[in-house]
Amino acid sequence: MRIRSITSFFDPLAPHADDQLSTLASLSQRFQDIITAQVMPVLSRRLATPPFPLFLAGLDAEQQLARVKTLSNRVREMGWDYFSIGPALPNHPWSYAAIPGLLGIAEDLFCSAIVADESRFYPTAVRASAQVIKDATHLRADGFANLRFAALANVPAGTPFFPAAYHKPGGRPAISLAVECADAALSAFDGATDVDSARKTLLNNLEDAAQQITVAFKSLPQSKEIEFLGFDFSPAPFPEDWCSLGGALEGDDIEQQADGKAEDA
Repeated sequence: MRIRSITSFFDPLAPHADDQLSTLASLSQRFQDIITAQVMPVLSRRLATPPFPLFLAGLDAEQQLARVKTLSNRVREMGWDYFSIGPALPNHPWSYAAIPGLLGIAEDLFCSAIVADESRFYPTAVRASAQVIKDATHLRADGFANLRFAALANVPAGTPFFPAAYHKPGGRPAISLAVECADAALSAFDGATDVDSARKTLLNNLEDAAQQITVAFKSLPQSKEIEFLGFDFSPAPFPEDWCSLGGALEGDDIEQQADGKAEDA
């Protein structure tokens, strides 16, 4: 396993926002050092805000770009590798069309767009997001600017993976972790004779890692000032055999057992 990101969350509109940002920068760097030394590798540190329409509302297009550029530069100077300004919102229709311009500010800037939430689906937002994808294609010759954009369907605040990450408006400064664990799944299924035992091994490994990381976080002097939102353990496919979820599913012993049960049925 490895941590793809220690993701921090802060609200630019919060009282003492500058102090919160400094605390998060210091704590997340120290957290990375401890986890790397004691638990597992950490690939990056990232920062996310609440939905950008909330702190850009009332500004014209030029002022919006200037504010995000200033914030982006500061985030980079404070040591974060990537920065998300959160999603466009259905009740701020202008925000969808603003996304391509915002993505053009920097290669380490991410944003998203809400197309559905727990209460409803927004057809207008779907169409607007499709237009964003089309327009963002032209920001780079290879079209890869769209890797920094996502249309979100019922994705809550606090998820650590980019480009979906965003903060709860008015929320306390917080941290959560994006953990890659496809290799843990591969290891658990390697040599296992049945799905239940492989599942138990995988869960035990994840819980052990979570416990070690939680202890590390609580040991930090500033941890009480920051809300710990926990983990997102992702077994997402990866294009290398050593951490392939497909490889875990194709394990010979499990596959043979499944075939035997099918024949018995």
